[in-house]
Amino acid sequence: MKDIVLKKSLKIWIGVLVIGLFLISSNLAYFKFMYNPLVKVEISYAWPEYKGKLIIEDKNELNDFLKIYKRAEKIQGQTREEDVYYKVSLDFKNSNYQLLLNKELDVYNPLEKEYEYSPQLQTFFASKANELDSAFFGEIVPWQDITHKIPKGKVIELRDIEAGVRFNIKRYGGLTHADIEPLDLEDTEVLKSIYGNWNWKRRAVVATIDGKQYAASINGMPHGGGKIWDNEFKGHFCLHFLGSKTHGGGKVDPAHQLMIHKAGGKLPELLDYADPNSLAEYILAALVTEDILPIRYIALENLDQEQWQNLKNSIRYISINKVATGEQSNDKSTVVVVDATVYFENTSVYIRRDFQLEFVLDEIRNSWRLKPNILSDFYMQS
Repeated sequence: MKDIVLKKSLKIWIGVLVIGLFLISSNLAYFKFMYNPLVKVEISYAWPEYKGKLIIEDKNELNDFLKIYKRAEKIQGQTREEDVYYKVSLDFKNSNYQLLLNKELDVYNPLEKEYEYSPQLQTFFASKANELDSAFFGEIVPWQDITHKIPKGKVIELRDIEAGVRFNIKRYGGLTHADIEPLDLEDTEVLKSIYGNWNWKRRAVVATIDGKQYAASINGMPHGGGKIWDNEFKGHFCLHFLGSKTHGGGKVDPAHQLMIHKAGGKLPELLDYADPNSLAEYILAALVTEDILPIRYIALENLDQEQWQNLKNSIRYISINKVATGEQSNDKSTVVVVDATVYFENTSVYIRRDFQLEFVLDEIRNSWRLKPNILSDFYMQS
């Protein structure tokens, strides 16, 4: 009889132990978070050119996030560095670690080498990414829908996407884009701090008009006439929106459009959906405007920084005469031949020749990528 009672007791204790171990293992994250509470979540961009960030410190919101996060399904896998768009820093009381997100908001834990998935987790990050993007970027709106919002004489604020600085401008005129002037001397000094020396390089800016943010692009060269005489800026400079055209050729400028999509947070979409011929134009536009970001995003491998510096310091302007698809092209790879005239800095010397840009299809992104060593090839050809 005692043996039977002992056996039953043993079975009960074993059952209790098994249940206890199950509860402990299934709630390990709970105990970890209970004794090492989450104090802050910071969401930022993986691209160093984008300095915006969103910080969450509200305890209730952090607790709601943890409930979602600890229930996420773990799936072993790898991610590619070039596809990371957001970084999420989880700061606990005694530790911190990082999550990586792509544009599709797939959540990757680089420490554990696993994806962490749940519909609720993606919904959370979709909401926060949208909040961050809305605060940092501007809406991409066609020129014809913007021009009446900034009549001649209207003052608006511009924020440089990379530098983060703000300055005020007044519209002077312009028909196919806005001719603008720094409002006063202080605004001129801010603009010059961005450019260093006055030049035609395009830069991505966010224009705040009547409390709303719009994606735009500027150059940094005083030219033509102006009406403000005490800002030490001789003339005006240009402000472009989607579809704006230049004065001289009356054409949509690829470099300005590239910067507008950068200011609107839509650079990946622009480049992912572009055909190789359009990508070739964007690459040359990025070279002229000294913006490595578009080229870095398209390139299959890391760019040689020394070659990049040599190229951007030597090229003043590139005029594209013709773009054509080469003979050695198929569904997986293609060659684009660009007939271009290259003008060099601090000299009247220029050359005209054909440049070959080679692209291969990235089946993960389903978009065209630039072959490695393109900068060295271009540098040698020029």
